[in-house]
Amino acid sequence: IMALTKVSTDGVKDDAITAGKIPANAIGASELADNAVDSNAIADDAVTTNKIADNNVTFQQLGSNTVKTGNIEGGAVTTDRLADDAVTAAKLANNSVNSDQIINGSIDTAHIADSQITTGKVADDAITQAKINIPLSNRNIIINGGMNVAQRSQSSTSTGFQTCDRWQVTGTYNGTNTQSQADIGYNTTPFDKGFRKSLKVTNGNHSSANAGDNIEITYSFEGDEIATSGWDYVSSSKKITLSFWVKSSVAQTFYGYFRTFPNVDVKYSFPIVCSSTDWEFKTVSIVGESNFAPNVHNSFGNGTGRAMVLRFVPFFGTSYTDSGAVNNAWQNYSAGVITPVYDTSWFLTNGATFELTGVQLEVGDTNTEFEQKSYAQELAACQRYYYRHAEGADHRPIGMSSAYTSTVHIGIVHFPCKMRTTPTIDAPSASNYYREVANGSTSLATNFVMEDANSTCCGFRTTGGSSITQGNAIYTRLGNANAYVAFDAEL
Repeated sequence: IMALTKVSTDGVKDDAITAGKIPANAIGASELADNAVDSNAIADDAVTTNKIADNNVTFQQLGSNTVKTGNIEGGAVTTDRLADDAVTAAKLANNSVNSDQIINGSIDTAHIADSQITTGKVADDAITQAKINIPLSNRNIIINGGMNVAQRSQSSTSTGFQTCDRWQVTGTYNGTNTQSQADIGYNTTPFDKGFRKSLKVTNGNHSSANAGDNIEITYSFEGDEIATSGWDYVSSSKKITLSFWVKSSVAQTFYGYFRTFPNVDVKYSFPIVCSSTDWEFKTVSIVGESNFAPNVHNSFGNGTGRAMVLRFVPFFGTSYTDSGAVNNAWQNYSAGVITPVYDTSWFLTNGATFELTGVQLEVGDTNTEFEQKSYAQELAACQRYYYRHAEGADHRPIGMSSAYTSTVHIGIVHFPCKMRTTPTIDAPSASNYYREVANGSTSLATNFVMEDANSTCCGFRTTGGSSITQGNAIYTRLGNANAYVAFDAEL
């Protein structure tokens, strides 16, 4: 009988080699054919670390979900061990990624799922200005959205610009409405957020709701405010977001709308659902519109003229509404199809009120906290559009002038900032409204007239006063508590 030294594959019956036939350490790498060892041939826990040659396990040798947390040595998973895009959300255990595991600068927007970074995930002082893709200041396109500045008056029964700067209340109706700069109650949510003033409209006694009746609260934008805002207004995927606090003494649905003016007028209306009679916070995101592209229909040029308005509407009669009016989309403007039909409850309730505060318009699809500014900042911004130079009491100074002739007295007023355009004068005329002090005596004048004006300063002339020696200096001041001198460059 010939002794056997080596048995080839053909000489071994299938399934003949069992664990009991193999002595310890009998099988080396040279004894195994390629791909000879599959999962069925390996006993559970048979493959230990010392059985695997260095660098011999590749991803082809690992079945799906083979490697579990308990199989990975601490620190074993390094960058060079991971294929590009191999680490997905499903592969990361909860709380597995901490600061030590993240390479500096490696996390960008594409790697973060929406709404996944909460306050608890951010280390103290981790977010700096450089890390933020939204402005922290000057993000509110609207001036005086907190209604803190009211240079003209605090209350008026007239329409137009009468109370809160930059906000115009207009309308047609029976009875008398009142617009006012109102105080916000200390036990309200807006008060807790820093708001102290609102623009308030109070109904008079409207005997009926006629088709042509309307009440609108309007804010106007210059062209360059929109053009340079950073809003890609020709893209339907890019948005600006309006947010505001509203309070109505009658619970019902109101509407607001944007309207553009260059070339073809378009409008974007939206509902304002007041489900209670308390303060409610509202947000509206407005998409861009391809018709805003230059040389198509509309464009917002770098000009100082009115290019767009935002209007809150306490009431529209049926001349302005239609049951088929479309909300939350840009539509060609038609005066008879601005909003859906209005409920008349608020309009026909004597003494009903409608209030606004915290109005903010910002670039992006998400509102941020209202940008609270100091009174001085808001006042300075408002004075580009309206500047109340002297008011409030007898003897308030206006400026120095001189006697060009004995009866023609001229002076100059410098504005605190460059106004939007050459202003018109807003100064009432009445007997003894203005005083002129010269030659050791005081004379009274009736009229205060602007002349030679531009956007930075203007000349003035008083008339109706006494004769003053030609060439003498004159100190001009108010002569009555109802007198004032202001300059108006509003849109």
